[in-house]
Amino acid sequence: MHDADGPGDDGAKESLWRLHEHGLEAYLVWSSRRFGGNYAGRQPESITTEEWLEMEAARAVHSPSREVSIAANTPGNEML
Repeated sequence: MHDADGPGDDGAKESLWRLHEHGLEAYLVWSSRRFGGNYAGRQPESITTEEWLEMEAARAVHSPSREVSIAANTPGNEML
């Protein structure tokens, strides 16, 4: 999961693109604008349990059948 700032949003776009190119169904966990901008400028390690549950509840409403959460912090992740 990328930071919720400009560079993090750019990295998430690149990661999502690469994952989809490899046939994986991935979704955007958060961004600087998602959830009304409530998490703008935040880093994943700062999220509380309550905030994770809020994001999970929102995801469950729009969940694809198979999904992969992005955990990479760089667009050129070696795993891709």
